[in-house]
Amino acid sequence: MEISFKSRKITVFDCRTHESKSDLVETHVKPIAEMISYLLGTERNRGTLDLSPFKVLCPKKFFRRIKSEANCGLFILKMVECHSMGVEEMMSKLQEEVSEDIRAKLCFDIYHDIILKKIEMFRG
Repeated sequence: MEISFKSRKITVFDCRTHESKSDLVETHVKPIAEMISYLLGTERNRGTLDLSPFKVLCPKKFFRRIKSEANCGLFILKMVECHSMGVEEMMSKLQEEVSEDIRAKLCFDIYHDIILKKIEMFRG
């Protein structure tokens, strides 16, 4: 989920089926969209603050629908990575067939970048 305060919108990144996404948006995201403006308000700006709900978007472009919900988190991580680097076109190239390779690489990166550095810190 990405929240843009400037454009007053919430973008939901999800690779599950449309049916389960609509339930998620109704039960979890829409209440947040309605509450954010009130949370941002202070005593000084309450009279001038726009209290209308943020717009909720669920983009379909770039997203692969996955067969196994066990891979959803994995694909969301890669989508967030692509989005943060500004290479959204790479999202459409994610394939479920390579999910085990992606999972193994993420495990290696976590082990190498976090665990090994902690061990070296205690040794040094």
